[in-house]
Amino acid sequence: MGVGPGVTRRPTSFLSVGTGLDWRHNVQDSQWVENAAGGRYVFARLDQTTVSFTMRVNYTITPNLSVQGHYTYAIVEKA
Repeated sequence: MGVGPGVTRRPTSFLSVGTGLDWRHNVQDSQWVENAAGGRYVFARLDQTTVSFTMRVNYTITPNLSVQGHYTYAIVEKA
């Protein structure tokens, strides 16, 4: 489950810049932790919350060619 509001600006016809903040909550009842002795596996419950920042830049060179850059940074992660 998550929420990710964002804003995109288009200062020129060939350039658009977007930013956003993303909040995610993830619960998994059987997350792998490690391999134990004797070929056994250790699993645990994962309850994780992540807040991240995203930035995207689209630059159109021609109608058939564009360059996209995407950057995401996890600001806060709690498990």
